[in-house]
Amino acid sequence: MRITANAKINIGLLVKNKRMDGYHDLETFFHKIGLCDYIDIDFYPSKEIFVCISGNESYIGSGMDLMEKALRLFSSQTGLTFTSEIRIEKNIPFKAGLGGGSSDAAAVLLAANSFFSFPLKADALSSLALQIGSDVPFFVSGLDAAKAFGRGEILFPESPLEGKLDIYLPEARISTGSAFASLDAMDRTKTALPSHLSSRLQHEAYPNDFELAFPRTTEIERIAERYSYFSLSGSGSAYFGIGEKTEAEKRHTKSIENEIELYQWHEKIKKIENFLFKSQ
Repeated sequence: MRITANAKINIGLLVKNKRMDGYHDLETFFHKIGLCDYIDIDFYPSKEIFVCISGNESYIGSGMDLMEKALRLFSSQTGLTFTSEIRIEKNIPFKAGLGGGSSDAAAVLLAANSFFSFPLKADALSSLALQIGSDVPFFVSGLDAAKAFGRGEILFPESPLEGKLDIYLPEARISTGSAFASLDAMDRTKTALPSHLSSRLQHEAYPNDFELAFPRTTEIERIAERYSYFSLSGSGSAYFGIGEKTEAEKRHTKSIENEIELYQWHEKIKKIENFLFKSQ
């Protein structure tokens, strides 16, 4: 069967206290976007679990892909054994804060649950998803947008926004572990996000704490001037802009037209045109 795995952005992301289990409490709005990976997955009878994945060799290297981890946890939880062949067309960038690996894992987990006639109900599925990663419960929830607390597993549905967004992907990647460590070392003011998503997004109301650890470069600041709302997603390294300013608004900012063309296509900052996802 062919399935899709959509990426996500974080509209606002506050990193709260570090927990006894080593994770951090978070407050954020998850929102799916149109950018997605395409996955072909098949299941065959087998006396033991075996997972074969192709198409992401450069993405995962020698480690275990989260899709395989998801299927092995599913097998352990349900007692079902099978062979699964997976072929993936990878479009979501790696280590970008867009949830690509988590979304892939959630997609194959849902596929397995469907193929085997739903042995896991919603609560059990969410609990298993959290063992895979903090973003995975959102992806298995079926929601297009949600406000999230805890590690990301406590979800409150939100009405999804509509429109286009532009993603900017710097060449340099950010380590999630070092990003959290940097925030833990800071003396930060405790804040809260608005109660709901607004169609009039403002960075002051929906900030991302990881921008404290990784301030914007001059090039990124110049790109940000084009948008009504511009932010880092997750712990990075991707930024996104929503609500490109009108020509009249642009005249009130620095003249960056020549430079923006450079950075849109510069090899060190790749631009991906996309849209906010809303299920039909």
